[in-house]
Amino acid sequence: MSNVFTRVAPWQVAAITATIAISAIAIFIDQAHVAPTVVFTVAAIATIGLAWMVGLSTEQLAATSGPKASALLNAAFGNIAELVLVLLAVSKGLTDVAIASIAGSVIGNALFVLGAAFLLGGLRHGVQRFSREVASLNSVLLVVAVLGLGIPTAFAALSGAPDTSLLRLSDVVSVLFLLLYGAYLYSFLRSEDQPEELEHPPTLVPWSRSMAIVMLLIAGVGVGILGEVLVGSLEPAAEALDISPVFMGLIAIPVIGNLAEHMVSVQLAWRNRMDFAVNIAMGSTIQVVMFLAPVIVLVSPLLGNGVPLVFTPLELIALAGGAIVIGLVGADGESTWIEGAALLAVYLMVAAAAFLWPVVGMT
Repeated sequence: MSNVFTRVAPWQVAAITATIAISAIAIFIDQAHVAPTVVFTVAAIATIGLAWMVGLSTEQLAATSGPKASALLNAAFGNIAELVLVLLAVSKGLTDVAIASIAGSVIGNALFVLGAAFLLGGLRHGVQRFSREVASLNSVLLVVAVLGLGIPTAFAALSGAPDTSLLRLSDVVSVLFLLLYGAYLYSFLRSEDQPEELEHPPTLVPWSRSMAIVMLLIAGVGVGILGEVLVGSLEPAAEALDISPVFMGLIAIPVIGNLAEHMVSVQLAWRNRMDFAVNIAMGSTIQVVMFLAPVIVLVSPLLGNGVPLVFTPLELIALAGGAIVIGLVGADGESTWIEGAALLAVYLMVAAAAFLWPVVGMT
């Protein structure tokens, strides 16, 4: 391990060490039956650190590959922490939290991440530009995805059909999403455009591919273990704090699972690499809707709790708002700091509504 750490920048060694230590503390206090709010807070901090380790390992692994492979690797592993957290929530019967997390990830990328990137990047560099064609394609896919998510919700509200029919419709939508996502990846691989090359993260020496894989596996296992602690303390912590499952799913879980990835986009915008920043944010959004959500729906029966694609009105409005925002932002291929401030304001409105949502129980 010491030989491994000779390749890592000192601050990264300190961060990895701190993450492992906090993870151990979270597991210990969970076994010691400390107050759920304390367990949830410590586990959340540890999970954010582990998600950062996943992102760091993915960046290193991607930097040893070509530009397109780099983009695919970032897409494949970018949402792994959140996928684990949501599947654990499903296994514990917290289906409302799981569904809200899908909507939360979309608005988190469309409003919070792009808003912060536009705001900070615009304040430093003024008007910033990115590929209008790529943004337009992602906008079309996201609109289609939101319409697809809205169909089961409308079906549940208007048809009066039994739950089995709703679950079958959700399965059909999920399979179609996966096929469309596969077609999207195929089109991306076949295109002649080359995405921007990834830079190596600031390590003393670039990692080898085997080292990056080992670190990714360690971080991934850690996310699974800490996710169990985090999700296990979520319900009692929410009840103790009098917070609704809507807020926990729509805001808290997506932030915890995606914070490290969010910060990468903001850092890229700060360095005026807007094509890369926008592609990460939009690509992650598409992946959540067309890959993560279908996987959750199709795997959920194996976990004992079938999850239909049915959203609350607030979640559906937030999803539609995110799709509209991405479409408007991608229309001219330019961003300014005032656009970023506007996106953040909308995100805070949604967060406030979720926070004030009545507590009606976690199941």
